[in-house]
Amino acid sequence: LNYGSHRGLSFLEIMIATLVIGVIIIPIYSLFSTSRRMGATAKNVMTGMGCAVSYVSALKEIDIDQLVATDRTKDTDLVGALGADNLQIMQCVDGFTRYLEIEKDFSRHGLAYALVKVEVTWNNPITNQPQRYLLKTLMREK
Repeated sequence: LNYGSHRGLSFLEIMIATLVIGVIIIPIYSLFSTSRRMGATAKNVMTGMGCAVSYVSALKEIDIDQLVATDRTKDTDLVGALGADNLQIMQCVDGFTRYLEIEKDFSRHGLAYALVKVEVTWNNPITNQPQRYLLKTLMREK
């Protein structure tokens, strides 16, 4: 048998090919990993935003006289006109907490105003860092 005419790959050629493939695959893997993290973060921000917007939208339907000045309070601790049950809005998704703060006694041109702040907090499941979405709106009497 003559093995000289059937030359295979040397160990060095295999190592170089492996290195080239690694240099190509590692950035692609990193791109997918970053994309996954950004997608999860965006999903949480959208959930937090929806939770805050639903509360503010419901508050805009009630009379400003029913808005009572309140310090930062969990929405589940609020009762009466500001309670989620009375406003007929759903609670936030598990892992998300919604807070309400109202500042009153603003008036201009004979109209009463209230500064409403709705804050939604959660922990980012990937980084385990606290995140928040804050929505502020100025409401006036109708």
